[in-house]
Amino acid sequence: MTPEDKIISILHKSPADQYSIYRELNDVKMSEILSAIVKLEKDKKIYAIDHRRSERTGLSVPIYSIWTDSQIKDRLNIDSVLAGVRTERLIKYPFLERNLISTNQRATILDIGSAQSSLSKTVAEFGKAMWRVVGIDINPLHDTEGISFFTFYRMDSRKLGFCDEVFDQVICISTVEHIGVLSEAYDIRDEDDQGDIKMISEIHRVLKKDGTLILTLPYGKTRQKREYRIYDQTSLASLISEFSVVKKEFYQYDNGIWKTCVSESEAKKMADLDVIPSYLHSSICVCLLLKKMKDLIANCNFML
Repeated sequence: MTPEDKIISILHKSPADQYSIYRELNDVKMSEILSAIVKLEKDKKIYAIDHRRSERTGLSVPIYSIWTDSQIKDRLNIDSVLAGVRTERLIKYPFLERNLISTNQRATILDIGSAQSSLSKTVAEFGKAMWRVVGIDINPLHDTEGISFFTFYRMDSRKLGFCDEVFDQVICISTVEHIGVLSEAYDIRDEDDQGDIKMISEIHRVLKKDGTLILTLPYGKTRQKREYRIYDQTSLASLISEFSVVKKEFYQYDNGIWKTCVSESEAKKMADLDVIPSYLHSSICVCLLLKKMKDLIANCNFML
């Protein structure tokens, strides 16, 4: 039997999370289980029927069940995007899911830095009856599967080609720390120390009155120069000064586990940890829901 067949056999008995499946299939690696879950979700054979909270980390763990039309809940299927992921997105995507605009509201949503992620299309498909989703990136979009659910523009986030106040919400996941920083991986060759400030100012401009920004970034102690920024209390406050803070959540990476920080002061203390895997930017991640404070006058429909 394939790992997919074995997982289906287990879920026919009762719903289970990935750890329960792993314990029952002691001859299958966790990486194989996660890959099989991704495939089964994509083929619409299983889905996350519910979630449980991990006592060790305080984070949400999906519980899977066999897929049927009558059982699918009206929620963003973020679990299929996260299966197999090891980076900070394990905490960033659930934060995004909790803070997206309601699907009962007609909205135009901008996702910045979307060329290398399936997040835009996942969000667009979820809200296609009510939302218009636009993705931008300085890099081209290679994966065109499902492209009809949203619009993509190749664009520099420091100079957004949109009119004032056209978006109800902007999504910026794991992006701001790279703007204007020299990087071979992202083909960024023009260094701009104010790149992140310029991007946030542009986001403020294109957001409607009372529009919201979902922003995530690495937080902690600034180390030697690398291909991204790490923000501390002062630089973060400067970055988001044009917005009011609706939610601010800190998470700490500790020995392979992401844990919730009780406060920003606790996050500052833990930020001195230097031993983290190379695929993480920092031992601390901050997730923010921000609201536009100042008014601008909209003078056109969408594009400049």
